[in-house]
Amino acid sequence: MNTSPSPQNDTTHPTAGILGRFGLATIVGLFLVVPFSLTVLYPPWSKVDCQRRQILYWSEQTEVYSSSFAGFDFLFSTAKWHREQTPPNPSSDTYFKSIEYQIAYPVLLFEWLLLAAGGVVAYWRISRRIFAPLLSTVPVNDKIPPQIPSK
Repeated sequence: MNTSPSPQNDTTHPTAGILGRFGLATIVGLFLVVPFSLTVLYPPWSKVDCQRRQILYWSEQTEVYSSSFAGFDFLFSTAKWHREQTPPNPSSDTYFKSIEYQIAYPVLLFEWLLLAAGGVVAYWRISRRIFAPLLSTVPVNDKIPPQIPSK
């Protein structure tokens, strides 16, 4: 009878590290902070030619004539937050033409989904490389199974 303890699968492999799967997920998440921050600071913009209606001290968009992709620019860029409107100071309850820039939220959402998918793939590939040897470690039993004689 063998009295030696069975190997511990979570500590036998040197590449398992001290953090485990949660630590790996944390490290992958920290590497995703930089590209995610860049997508927030430099979002995609759309140039929108539209009709607006002045209501007392604010205006609402009533119709969009055209919209086109305007590239990526700094979030606090003054050129993107400026609205060209005709006439410059419309009176209340009047319609006017406006050319403005808006954040292209569908493109931004697509970027974030790509980053999330990349993080999941990176976690999966790295965890397979690190933890696969741990999963393949099988405790060895001293007992040899009986052989069935062949006739």
